[in-house]
Amino acid sequence: VSVLNCSAFHPSIHIPLDAMHKWRNEVLAAKQRRAVGGPTGPVTDPGRVFLDIGIGGQPAGRVVVRLHHDVVPKTAENFRLLCTGERGRSRQGVELAYKGTVFHRVEKGFVVQGGDVCADGTSGVCAVPYDPAGKARDGHFDDENFLISHNRPGRVSMANKGPNTNNSQFFITLAPALHLDGKNVCFGDVISGMEVVQAVARLDTQDEAMAAAPGKKNGRDAETLVDVHRPRLEVKVTACGEVELTEEELDPEAEEKAKLRAQEEDMAKSVAGVKDAVAAVLKRKRRGPAQDAESDSAESDGANALKRSKQQPLKKKKRGLMDLSSDEDSD
Repeated sequence: VSVLNCSAFHPSIHIPLDAMHKWRNEVLAAKQRRAVGGPTGPVTDPGRVFLDIGIGGQPAGRVVVRLHHDVVPKTAENFRLLCTGERGRSRQGVELAYKGTVFHRVEKGFVVQGGDVCADGTSGVCAVPYDPAGKARDGHFDDENFLISHNRPGRVSMANKGPNTNNSQFFITLAPALHLDGKNVCFGDVISGMEVVQAVARLDTQDEAMAAAPGKKNGRDAETLVDVHRPRLEVKVTACGEVELTEEELDPEAEEKAKLRAQEEDMAKSVAGVKDAVAAVLKRKRRGPAQDAESDSAESDGANALKRSKQQPLKKKKRGLMDLSSDEDSD
């Protein structure tokens, strides 16, 4: 089978080309798909999703994630479905959407984590259809593969409670975290809005003294269920969905067409200037030397008259001052 070398993700990744072609066709089909608002709605890209973030009730910005459907199609699709909310509710009646969820965990220099559609960071439910063979149990699904490495900031990966326990929770890396390779399934990259993620990472978290609180287990107080890594200000997903395609993306030749139109306009202006210059030369030739001399003489007379008209008030003013000086001398 023909394969594509994807060493940008990981040296060992080789993706079958038929999988790439399938996903490319899905993206092309999505460009023809309209939003829920009807045929007049925007065209969106299922390969890019966004999360609008609010901090302490104030808008903080938008985070855009590129999904790697070509490497981990099921995991990427799970995240996309939770961004669009198109799956509605789960069998247990849980709203399968990231809108309204919070980032409940901030570990400076490591990750920010969120995506619990059920509660406050203690659980989660996947949005991908349950596998009839039992691959999805109790709202979880199995690890797809570990081909993409956590080798840089901005990787988007699934949080879990052990092998094959992926649900809706995810995290974004703040630094390389190679120790997560082989444990967590990475499925996307932040391509815009990393400054928003860093703003979340700078927030103060709950008192670290809670680590010694009674009933503390795995970073959590059993009675209050308040995570020591929870930010003091609420970090909420206020809106999410697929990214709208721009006019340039809908028409890849739009930018080139705009450049050609600008060049044509510049050329038209240059041609018009040349035509005006040629017309002036021809008109001057048709008038002949005598008319040109008369025209030059008239222009010269007009310029002299204008100069005299400007000098006359000055002469009158000077004459008046001289008369005043004579009168004073006579006194």
